[in-house]
Amino acid sequence: MYISWSGWKLYDGCAYAYWHEYVAKTIVDKPDDRLGSIFGSAIGVLFELFYNEEWWRKSQIQTFMVGQVERVLEQTIQEEISYDKKRDRPGGVLLWKGTGEGCNPRGLYETQEDLETDVREAVGRGLKIIRHHRLLGRRAQAEVDLNSKIDGHILGGRADFVILRTRPHYDLCLLDGKGSRHHGLYIDPRQVKWYAMLYRHRFSKSPEKLGYVYWNRQPNTKTFDPEKHIDWVEFSEYELDQLMEQVLTSVREIVEGQDTLPPAEKTPADTLMELASQVFKPKPNENNCRFCRYATATTCLRGFGIVKEMNRRYGRSV
Repeated sequence: MYISWSGWKLYDGCAYAYWHEYVAKTIVDKPDDRLGSIFGSAIGVLFELFYNEEWWRKSQIQTFMVGQVERVLEQTIQEEISYDKKRDRPGGVLLWKGTGEGCNPRGLYETQEDLETDVREAVGRGLKIIRHHRLLGRRAQAEVDLNSKIDGHILGGRADFVILRTRPHYDLCLLDGKGSRHHGLYIDPRQVKWYAMLYRHRFSKSPEKLGYVYWNRQPNTKTFDPEKHIDWVEFSEYELDQLMEQVLTSVREIVEGQDTLPPAEKTPADTLMELASQVFKPKPNENNCRFCRYATATTCLRGFGIVKEMNRRYGRSV
């Protein structure tokens, strides 16, 4: 079987949500609102091209990259709202900030122009982060394929950036880019350790440093300090060993769980969900359910109850 970081994290948090997402591929009534991910995806593509197309060689690099923003942003939006054939995933929607139909009162942006402005401003910040942390060197790659076949299964992953830095560091860094304005929030340090684990398996050596790069500005900050836009993550070889053991245990559980369930095409949907919930155990809690697309009245009643209570508490509609 194939499992990625996002798949394993979902399974580790709630096996029942994993079953809906990756096994049953359950279709929910409401399409995903993808607006929150567009900024990070677009700026990530721009800096992927910065490295892989060697844009860094250009003399007027900031002016050039800003000129690419509109095209890259439009491409990113189209990918998010279109059917994903590779993942067999329906397209999402963009709910702009507002109170009318098709809007979200808590949306991040009122218009696409606002979003584009944010991405343009992030280009300059990103270049300053790269200069300050010296994220260039004899090896400077983006979207590095780390897929590894282990015990007959494929553990999947792509490192956002792998950089062999020059003086004064002379170290091999593996970095993951983040678009969140809230640095450190919702970050799981195991993500970059997952990539380090796969990198070690593929290349027989571990990165020397792991970290998260934050492209976005922090709220309520008057000055930009590039030093604060990378969070370095401590790790050890032992931790990578332990993570590998945990992942392979999860893979065996998933395969065994799938084998115990009856064929989906011969089983009523309600019956299959009930059987699946006994094998792939739900873990309903606020952290798991608050953003879960399957915490609905038809797919996970316990999760739906938690979300409903959270919405009542904070004065939001379900």
